[in-house]
Amino acid sequence: MNNFTSLLIFETKKFFKPFLIFSTIWMLMIFLFMSFFDSIKQNAQQIIDLYASFPKELLQAVGKDSTSITNIYGYVGSAIMLYLFLSGCILVIFVVSNSLSQEISNHNILFLLSKPISRLKIYTAKFFAIFINIVLSDLLLFLSLVVSIKILTKETEVDYHIFILIFLALFILQFFFMSVAELIGAKLNSGKTTAIVSFLIILSYLFNLISGMSENAGFLKYISPNFYVGLEKISETRELKFENIAIIVLAIGLIIVGGYLFKNKDIE
Repeated sequence: MNNFTSLLIFETKKFFKPFLIFSTIWMLMIFLFMSFFDSIKQNAQQIIDLYASFPKELLQAVGKDSTSITNIYGYVGSAIMLYLFLSGCILVIFVVSNSLSQEISNHNILFLLSKPISRLKIYTAKFFAIFINIVLSDLLLFLSLVVSIKILTKETEVDYHIFILIFLALFILQFFFMSVAELIGAKLNSGKTTAIVSFLIILSYLFNLISGMSENAGFLKYISPNFYVGLEKISETRELKFENIAIIVLAIGLIIVGGYLFKNKDIE
């Protein structure tokens, strides 16, 4: 087994625990959310009356309306994915910060640099370790959603392809913000990296939200990754936007730049 493979396995195991804890908590949350769905569907008229009192622009901005919240796709897309997006992306940022920038700050990275392995391979191994954990976590959450629908709801004809698209959109956002954290983490310490990228995550969501509520603020959506991915709208459109490819390409570009910064960073 070569040095790169050994480091990849070590880093993957290193961050398996926080992702497992996160996944376990969210699996329970998904089961909890889905246990309410049949009751919400049975009380659809009360939901419609309640939503009628809210501004239409606000409901459109957050991807909610009286019809979407009472069908299984809209319920998952609006009641679950927002919280999962925010918490999942922030977890990824925390892990990235502890994987790269914190080790640079406390000079623990010097141990790896003393080994016969290049900086680029160290950076790549850390990236793929987090990438693997994200994929495994999202798969567990998707499977828990499928199981919870089958055993906790009365839905019999469900198009799980739509849920696959929703989780793919979530993954694209996680991948993008992970790439931003990798880039910033190659230059700044862990505390600043976590704070800056967490702020960007919340700002991206708010920009997308505000742009949907006001025509005057419509320009804000163009600087929000959430708008291009369209996580809130997939339950209605039932397709991923073509712009997702651009987001992925941009994320890969940021990772490459981050690798270049780490390769040339003076850690001493």
